[in-house]
Amino acid sequence: MSSPGNTTTGEHPQRIARDTTTKSPKRLARTAGVLYLLVAVFGGFAQGFLEPRMYVPGDAAATAGNVVANEGLVRLGVVSDLVNEVLLVLLAARCSPSSITFTSRRPG
Repeated sequence: MSSPGNTTTGEHPQRIARDTTTKSPKRLARTAGVLYLLVAVFGGFAQGFLEPRMYVPGDAAATAGNVVANEGLVRLGVVSDLVNEVLLVLLAARCSPSSITFTSRRPG
């Protein structure tokens, strides 16, 4: 049996181990990398693929015609932009200094 005040070998040692690994630099970097990859995919799709197909420089009537003719693509582009913005907010929240707490290891 362990004593109630002993936190390293007490009733919940898994919780202590999990709490120290969820804020590790490697895990934070991997999470940020995955979020950046998703931002690139959704942003590239919306801005690099759909927008050039819809927008005709200097011709508002042709642009409006493209939007009307490709209603499904326009909706997909709007959803892709919204997902991209949500991912950017999640990335900022995950990488903000207030959410990063590292445990210091002291020798001894």
